[in-house]
Amino acid sequence: MNRVRAAALGGAIVAAALLGVLGLRSRKAAAPEGPVLVLRARVDGTRPPLRADADERAMTIAAAAMAPSDRQHVLELIDFATARLEAQLSPLGTDFDEGDPVDQLQKSLQPYLSLFTAARELDRTAWASEEIEVRIAMSCAAAHVGKGETCAPLRDPAGAPPPSAQVKRARFLAWAMASARILDLGTTARAEACAKTLRIRSTEALSPIALVLLADDLALRPATDPSDLQAAATRLGRAIVVSGRQPPKDLEAFARVPRQEPVAPWLGVTDGQVLVIPRLSALGRTLPGTCE
Repeated sequence: MNRVRAAALGGAIVAAALLGVLGLRSRKAAAPEGPVLVLRARVDGTRPPLRADADERAMTIAAAAMAPSDRQHVLELIDFATARLEAQLSPLGTDFDEGDPVDQLQKSLQPYLSLFTAARELDRTAWASEEIEVRIAMSCAAAHVGKGETCAPLRDPAGAPPPSAQVKRARFLAWAMASARILDLGTTARAEACAKTLRIRSTEALSPIALVLLADDLALRPATDPSDLQAAATRLGRAIVVSGRQPPKDLEAFARVPRQEPVAPWLGVTDGQVLVIPRLSALGRTLPGTCE
């Protein structure tokens, strides 16, 4: 009897061990939860194409993320450049400032380059370096991962082993999404108040914040009337064309209305949440985890 019991106990232990091994294997083989990055070795020298309306989408995102003081400053810069151009074009006008108005405007907008850069990167869906090609998707299943491709989580869950060097490179290419932080405030009113506070903080010289966006901002819903920036940029664009210059694409994009398609839907930002995107130069720093 003792031998039978011992044999049964031994069999149970072996079975449990096998189940444990199989369980570990199944957990290791489980596909990561979305959003995910799908990467593969680069096979040719082509770059992922950008959307035809990429510029206007980026400028719309940037305008939505601006603190009121920054938005007013950009508006004043555009209006001033337009007034100078119109004075130069008028036989009765006089431009007392030195230098080309458009060149001066572009130099004056340089402090906002980190914001414009982050806005462009947030709206991308694919990237490439000399070594790898990367695309983003909701999940591995939705991405239809092909031969030679690897599916990895956009961010590692708690307790996950260190990512491979290739996954690290992929996340760096997709830095605007991989380094994003979502703050859940619970209600739309609290999220709006938080966004207002963080946008003011983003104007500080040493702030790590590039963009602060709400779910409505990411929806790119068309407005009934042109915004003040769109109207000012349209007027500037007309003056630039009449003067015989080529409109800079960033400034021209402010005047155009993008197609209504959500930005970064894989991040799943909902009402009551605030999306915070870092500056590229601040990737090693910690984004605020609160609105204080």
